[in-house]
Amino acid sequence: MHHKKFVLTTLLITVIMIIALALFVNYSVTSHPLYMKSQKKIVESKKNSEIVFVGDSSLGYGLDEVYFSELVKGRTVSNLSLTAGGHSLAATYNMIRQTLKHNKNVKFIIIMQTPSVWSTSFVEGGYYSTLNGLDSKEVIKRHFIEDQFSEFKYKYLNINSIFETYTQKQKNKRAKKRAIKTYKNGKKDIYKEMEINKYVHKLGKIGATKEIEIEMIDNLVKDKNIKVIYVQGTLHYQLSKKYNKNIKRQHEILKRLKNIKFIEQYLYPKNHNMGTTLNHVDATYKKTSTKFYFHLLEKYLENKTL
Repeated sequence: MHHKKFVLTTLLITVIMIIALALFVNYSVTSHPLYMKSQKKIVESKKNSEIVFVGDSSLGYGLDEVYFSELVKGRTVSNLSLTAGGHSLAATYNMIRQTLKHNKNVKFIIIMQTPSVWSTSFVEGGYYSTLNGLDSKEVIKRHFIEDQFSEFKYKYLNINSIFETYTQKQKNKRAKKRAIKTYKNGKKDIYKEMEINKYVHKLGKIGATKEIEIEMIDNLVKDKNIKVIYVQGTLHYQLSKKYNKNIKRQHEILKRLKNIKFIEQYLYPKNHNMGTTLNHVDATYKKTSTKFYFHLLEKYLENKTL
């Protein structure tokens, strides 16, 4: 009897510890800065804007949606920018789905991604952080995730998320301290970054799943009665020269899309117009950057056909 009681007590404690760990993992996942950013943008996707931008941080830094709205004569504009490395095209796919689900007024979706978004394969964290009740049929079909239980496993059994959340929070703190260092003020040197910055070298490759991801987005918007346009986000001029060959490979993939119009004009600012990273323009250049994209898109936003 005593032995049976001990076994049951041990079992109960084990179950409680497993549940506690699962809840802590879930807390880590949902308190991750990129997850929280995703949730904020999903709320913004419910705004009934006529023109919706989706993409990475080159969009967030490079386009002022309020000023863009003024340039398009007061038409409503949303900027649902996320990140390249942490969210990637997986999140773009979901943000377009969130927009189509919640926004009944949308007529134009503009995808803006810097070339660096193409360097990674399917990003699960970006996908799950923007899912919020959407189905995963197409993603499972393309073998990006295993099955319908993958989201549960990621949110409750992914112990690595504890470390990842801590690391990202520390990274954000360091980024705030480094914010005074920009290419514009001369405290960052592009040639030194090309030597030591590991993210620079990723521009030389295309992730194994990227072509499938962009084709999945292309299929998503088929027959949706909206215009979908892809424009390239900003990148430091020096890097555009160094990685020109690989960027052209990205463009060749984009040209093959059937339901998304790829515009072949690019913004490669030089050192004195760049901010804290390789694809973020300086705040003083944001208005100029917004004007560039307005002139790029103006005729497409007026015409009924692409």
